Amino acid sequence: MVTNVGRVGAALRVREGRGGGGPRRSGVLGAGRCPMFTVMAGEQGAAPVDPTRPVYVYMQVADHIAARVGAGELPPGARLPGERDLAEEYGVAVGSVRRAVRELRERGLLVTLPAKGTFVVRPEG
Repeated sequence: MVTNVGRVGAALRVREGRGGGGPRRSGVLGAGRCPMFTVMAGEQGAAPVDPTRPVYVYMQVADHIAARVGAGELPPGARLPGERDLAEEYGVAVGSVRRAVRELRERGLLVTLPAKGTFVVRPEG
């Protein structure tokens, strides 16, 4: 059974799972496990990632996260969710998220510490 229980960036669907464990969230933007990091829709309710645009999906994810850093939504020192959580929140493959994070590290916006996580870099100056 699928029910519409709210709206965070896109419709939030909850499915009753078999075998206990409560409801599961499925394939929607903003339905991730990290309360601090929810994917917000772009202008006029458009999703931040559109696979029909002539821009690589990983670049769309990287640009969206970079915009959130620039807007102050992700402050310096903030820890990003794991790759799987980000992939679920953006509705993209884990490889796309991994490549987006690598792009942001190359831009100097993020740093990844093994066994610790990925963090927003404090601006120099």
